[in-house]
Amino acid sequence: MTKRLLILTLAALGVFGAAELALRVFFPADAGPMYALDPELLHRLVPGAQKVFEHHPANDGRRIHVHVNSSGFRGEELSESEDQLRVVVFGDSFVMAEFTERQDTFSEKLESALEARSQTRVEVVNAGVAAYGPDQSLRRMEIELSRLMPNLVVFCLLADNDYGDLLRNKMFALEADGELRPLAFKISGELQERFSGGLSSSAVVRLIRRARSSRRAQGVVPPVDRAERDRIAIETIESFAPICAEEYASAVLHKDLTVRALFSDHYDVDLATEPESEAARYKAALMGAVIRRVCSVAAGHPVPILFIVIPSATDLCDSSRGLLVSRKAHPRYDPRRLSQIMERQVAESGAPCISLFEHFTEANPGSFYFLPPENHWNEAGQALAAQVAADAVRELDLLPDIEK
Repeated sequence: MTKRLLILTLAALGVFGAAELALRVFFPADAGPMYALDPELLHRLVPGAQKVFEHHPANDGRRIHVHVNSSGFRGEELSESEDQLRVVVFGDSFVMAEFTERQDTFSEKLESALEARSQTRVEVVNAGVAAYGPDQSLRRMEIELSRLMPNLVVFCLLADNDYGDLLRNKMFALEADGELRPLAFKISGELQERFSGGLSSSAVVRLIRRARSSRRAQGVVPPVDRAERDRIAIETIESFAPICAEEYASAVLHKDLTVRALFSDHYDVDLATEPESEAARYKAALMGAVIRRVCSVAAGHPVPILFIVIPSATDLCDSSRGLLVSRKAHPRYDPRRLSQIMERQVAESGAPCISLFEHFTEANPGSFYFLPPENHWNEAGQALAAQVAADAVRELDLLPDIEK
């Protein structure tokens, strides 16, 4: 019996190994992990990594191939030509845009729009990473600018979960004088285990997980009935309130430096609905300090910088596209607040800023976002943002050789 079990085990391992090899050879997009832990950035993209993002059936179930170049950025290899202008775009999943074909991303559309206005070739580097907060983008700026030597930095802020990212990431705290203090964060053992090798990096295991996830997603159908849809959207938002309180207590009151999650973001409902609360005021002040540091880093190289504030679907759309804040339960809720705070803080820093809130509102806001359960901007949103950004670059004279 033992001999037979051994033979079956060896045979199973052989089949598993053959399947692993076949997937790595014939389906390289499933051949390695997309992210790795990083002692300075918490996590980063793995150079050369590939993946396939599969949309929910509500968004046509499209499959998007995502490739990371050898320098750790989504897109083609960096150009070595000196006869060009270079723009670097920092941000989170909205900038990385793994849900969009590369040629339709904000970065690529911005490159096309700038080149159409320029007499010189323009290269736009997509430095977005999924689940990044402004603190991680700030740190990446500090690391990358000397190597990239850009002519312009575009720094994207998401008026949805970026405030809370600053608490969850535990990279910085706010000093009494309002300045940033770097923290010696620790990555939890559970996170380290999740990112470690072994089965978690197996192409076979990832393929199975993706198939299961796809099946689960196909079963998630947003309710057709408006009242039921609104109820679920409101309940989801309400569930974030105690989480916000716990995050503030952990990071600020208890000074817990352990990072336990990297891809678990949520809408900053406390700041949107109770702006005078202790947690909301701290989060807003911390964001202001990060923005000032970003401007300081740009000035130190020196390189001009343009901020872009991306609004949340929750603040622009109804429950067909986003979540929903109950105005009855939260009479102080202002859909402009999360964007306005960032706009004001950037203005106080002296840097130029584009807020997309009005640009999206003037059109049909729902047309710029994917359908639930996906909550990112779609190709139309990215294309409009790129045109607005390119116009601002021209009007503010942020790049040489861009025609006015």
